[in-house]
Amino acid sequence: MRTARRLCAGACAALLAVTIGPVQAPAAERDKPNQALIAFSRFDPAQESFALFRARPDGSHRKRMTAFPAFFPDWAPDRSRLAFDFTDEEGNEQVGVVRRDGSRFRQLTDLPGISEVARFSPDGETLVFDRSPLFPDDPAFFTSLWVMGADGSHPRPLFDPDPAKFDVEPQFSPNGKRIVFARLRMVGSVQYSAVFVVGANGRGERRVTRFTNGLEHPRWSPDGRHIIFGVDILGAPTDPDGGIWRVRANGTGLEQLLPGDSPIFGFKPGYSPNGKRILFGCFINAQEQDDLCVMRADGSHVKNITRTPNIDENYPVWD
Repeated sequence: MRTARRLCAGACAALLAVTIGPVQAPAAERDKPNQALIAFSRFDPAQESFALFRARPDGSHRKRMTAFPAFFPDWAPDRSRLAFDFTDEEGNEQVGVVRRDGSRFRQLTDLPGISEVARFSPDGETLVFDRSPLFPDDPAFFTSLWVMGADGSHPRPLFDPDPAKFDVEPQFSPNGKRIVFARLRMVGSVQYSAVFVVGANGRGERRVTRFTNGLEHPRWSPDGRHIIFGVDILGAPTDPDGGIWRVRANGTGLEQLLPGDSPIFGFKPGYSPNGKRILFGCFINAQEQDDLCVMRADGSHVKNITRTPNIDENYPVWD
């Protein structure tokens, strides 16, 4: 659950046991366009899958947004809608969008294979995502970075797909000029990954960190000066080298914000809009429970904001 790759295309298709459709929120909730919100996926035991939810930044006023499995949400810059992954009836993973109240679901991609982790550009006109025409059980499977219009138009590779470059989890920089992503590399049976940055035009690629076991989910700070990411070493939430890390965008100043052997293990971090706090998934070691947590940008004052016994949350994002 905490790893960078969700290699579950076939499994997710089997979980799609309901008809895709919107979940309407009360009118009072739809009339607050400036209300700060977070979005995340929560496990639904009845469906044995994750559905999309939203909440206030303190974890209160939780509202279900989809009646079907959904992952990796991202808010549009104007907060009007959410992009996310879902699995279609043929088992392909696609990108869809709903309004902030859960209404008017729209499928944006109609592509074979895997299309996932879509992120809006700062102007809201473009989405970047990772994609493969193959499924994870194919020996030739790899993913590359793609872009398309925010309405799903003209999907195309950001740069030429290369089986030697397994790229995932992209995000535009705050000024829209660069894209950060993780590049995966298998060494024997162990997956290593590193943070890379490339121009929004697909040129000028450079590596920011060394290849590390379990690195995932690089995300920009709102001022574009830092990149935050998680390290989940072979799924071991007590390894001191795991947890949440930060590095300057030029590759210097690497520092650990939340050690992997903390009572709360952090994964999939992302900044608040003002950069003062970090929202992340948190594995509570004593309870073997995935919740959502926030902390200050320096890694202090960690607070659990969901506390949902036996119900896991994942893929959090702040609007």
